[in-house]
Amino acid sequence: MKKGRFFEDPALFYFFLQIQCLEEGLTFFCASSVQISVARKQII
Repeated sequence: MKKGRFFEDPALFYFFLQIQCLEEGLTFFCASSVQISVARKQII
């Protein structure tokens, strides 16, 4: 994962993770994980 580029733009980062999750077929689980990750990022 090329984190640097995506972390600069949260929307791009979220979009990228969504695509990754769709490819894995775990949309609901990944969507929840993304929300948790975003919440943690905001705290940190």
